[in-house]
Amino acid sequence: MHITQFPMSLANGQNWSLTAYGQAWPLLWELARIMELEQYAGTAWQKYGHIITTVSQRMLTPGRHCWLVQQCLCPSCETVSVFPPPSTRSLSGSSAPSPLMPVNGDLLQGASSAFKEADRRLVLVPLTRAPDNPSEPAVDPWLAARLDLPQDGWSRINLGALRFWTHARVRDVICEIVWVPCSSFDALLGTGMILAPIYEQAVEGGGLPLHAGLVELNGRAYLLAGPAETGKTTCCTSIPSPWRCLCDDEALLVRDVRGRWTAHPFPTWSHIRNGRSDSTWNVQAHFPLGGVFFLKQSSQDRARPLGQGDASMRIFGSAKQVLRRSEQKGDPRETRQQRLKLFDNACRLAVEVPIYELCASLGGSFWEEMERCHEGALSSTGN
Repeated sequence: MHITQFPMSLANGQNWSLTAYGQAWPLLWELARIMELEQYAGTAWQKYGHIITTVSQRMLTPGRHCWLVQQCLCPSCETVSVFPPPSTRSLSGSSAPSPLMPVNGDLLQGASSAFKEADRRLVLVPLTRAPDNPSEPAVDPWLAARLDLPQDGWSRINLGALRFWTHARVRDVICEIVWVPCSSFDALLGTGMILAPIYEQAVEGGGLPLHAGLVELNGRAYLLAGPAETGKTTCCTSIPSPWRCLCDDEALLVRDVRGRWTAHPFPTWSHIRNGRSDSTWNVQAHFPLGGVFFLKQSSQDRARPLGQGDASMRIFGSAKQVLRRSEQKGDPRETRQQRLKLFDNACRLAVEVPIYELCASLGGSFWEEMERCHEGALSSTGN
């Protein structure tokens, strides 16, 4: 039985293992491609020998196709299999490739250590039949024993084709995936709900997911926030060098290990949902946050600071737009607690980071106003 995994690290020091069990691996492979996790995985594996170096080289070929590393965790088996990119994505397993080569037990030991040392694992499990017990995850007994899963005390949230299971004594989040054909992968991933546990833990740690574009200047990140149709994508794609656009729709804010607000770019899920899945986003990239700009269409370019009360409410509203996807079918009591925590985090951000309203004109030079604010913030801090 095979387990496929990709590590994912955030600036706050949280290390996730995105893990697929059995036939769920093509979905994880596609998610890892979208979020550019293959680069991190390649680096992590290189020290174990020439076979894995070959994998890393293949993962960086044009088109960003990555080879797949699978470790067999059966006690009697000491192989890690290396697979080429599948020609057809399917949870049915009908097109699963054959292993190219086995490697020795030293690599298995290293892979097993990485699997165990993640802070949390998001385990994707294909659900191909009605569960025997609707009060616990429908996990294969072999995997349940490997993960040391209890038989009762589970909480479940249904989000469309995804069913998330959590337990007070278990660090892992089990995500059951209702059987879907390969043609539905874009629609399933395009909701963004598959990362709901990562967002939830970020919020618990003081972070915020925001409906915003993310741009960078001289090593500092700035958010361009606002509801749909306010010009986030237009501004992000038109901003000139030396500015750099990292994403145009969604970002995750966390506090790094030094307590600073730090921004990660996240995918534009609507692009994936609409079949524009050639785009990728390096979600592990992060920069210290210099400020947040709430966009407003105008006839002239102008930025003005927002008061803390106004800023708090705007930040809270932007975060709710992201988390609303996972609140639709959750427990109302948990939703209320999450929103209280979300509002507290929004207030802290409004106190600690400059927040502005940015009036941007069509065809104007709004970035000059952003640069003025950037230089003013650097002057005030002495950096």
